Amino acid sequence: MNDRSSRRDILRHCDAVGPEDGADPRDLIRRATNPNTDRKARQLCRQVERTLSLVLGGDIDDDLLRDLYIVSVDPAPQSNHLLVTFQTATAVPAEQLLEKQQVLGGYRGTMRAAIAAAINRRKTPDLSVRVINPPTQSTP
Repeated sequence: MNDRSSRRDILRHCDAVGPEDGADPRDLIRRATNPNTDRKARQLCRQVERTLSLVLGGDIDDDLLRDLYIVSVDPAPQSNHLLVTFQTATAVPAEQLLEKQQVLGGYRGTMRAAIAAAINRRKTPDLSVRVINPPTQSTP
């Protein structure tokens, strides 16, 4: 007896076939959530955030970047590539945000070298940087 359902058997019980039809639902849950991988990715992001905070405060001496701080470090889409979101202390025009982002891109090598020294991994993750304005406060 074959464990896999045939297309005809599946169509007998539903009007349209989806990509997960005929699969064991337990396998779908196992593939969707892997807590160990998620935990490791979060741990890496926290380590990178701490390291980059120190680099931004000490190794990078650029007046244009003095008002930036790290808001988040997220896997993009996996932990071998990270998206680092910086925020300005005060709202600035879009042109200045772009300029700050380009200057940060120039320091990508410095940031990756510091990350490589701080974490214990075979490969240092690639970085993408994004600079945003602080959220606006609306008055009631």
